[in-house]
Amino acid sequence: MEIEIPKPKVWPVPDTGDANAVCIDVIELGDETVDYGKGPVTRKKMRLLFQVEQCDEEGKPMRVGKKYTQSVHEKSKLRIDLKSWRGADLTAEELAAGTFNIDKVIGAQARLLIVHVPKNDGTKDVWANISVVMPPTDGVKVEADPDYERQVNR
Repeated sequence: MEIEIPKPKVWPVPDTGDANAVCIDVIELGDETVDYGKGPVTRKKMRLLFQVEQCDEEGKPMRVGKKYTQSVHEKSKLRIDLKSWRGADLTAEELAAGTFNIDKVIGAQARLLIVHVPKNDGTKDVWANISVVMPPTDGVKVEADPDYERQVNR
């Protein structure tokens, strides 16, 4: 008896270059342990998920995300991207609060620089990665897909 092996779904990826987008979700990914040669370190991870203007062949909006450590330390990737995106660093009030509510970015407009990175599976498929998060283009607004349900609510 032969059993058919299903082919993995190939998700369409947005084109490289600038893309107008809206942040549609903040997804908690849990703990990740890495070892950079000085012993294992565990960090809480999260992903910001953006919907871009570009649609797939079925007319559905495309999405792209970026993974971060849950930290707004001055050298963290999240803090660097927030500063670039907002056009300013965290305010004195935000820093004095001792915590930053990252859910505030949901619904915020942005402009992304998307790059393609080859997958490590021997195919010609690529991942779409966010290289830079920038302030939105003046006068451009990407409407969030009303059918999208946040990960935390699923």
